[in-house]
Amino acid sequence: MVMKTAKKVEHLIRRLGANGSYIGFHFTVAAVTKSIKDRRLLLYITKGVYLEVALENNTTVKCVERDIRTVIEVIWKYGDRELLNLVAGRELKEKPNNREFIDMLARFVEEEEPESRDAAITEADIKEDIKEADIKEDP
Repeated sequence: MVMKTAKKVEHLIRRLGANGSYIGFHFTVAAVTKSIKDRRLLLYITKGVYLEVALENNTTVKCVERDIRTVIEVIWKYGDRELLNLVAGRELKEKPNNREFIDMLARFVEEEEPESRDAAITEADIKEDIKEADIKEDP
């Protein structure tokens, strides 16, 4: 499933206007794929998805963040704005930040590929985790 999902993410990013010549392209594919698998990674993006991508690619969290930001910039300036708005589910007035962009792509791919959602951790799971954490912290 992960490979199939990664291919769909890669295809979507290419359709949006970025290509594999950017290091951030590969980081973005990995970040979106990981976010589909575990939505909690976006809660603390630096210690979540960026860290996992950085460790897998023998680089730093700062490089991952910057290179993903570059891909977003390329798509924003030169890419298919109509498709980007479709992915966002609304007309974007300003360039999305990294977290918004990764989340938009993850949700779009999930909607096109329901089986990825079935295997992924849901928002309900996240809310339950937060609720459990709050209970544990209460004296």
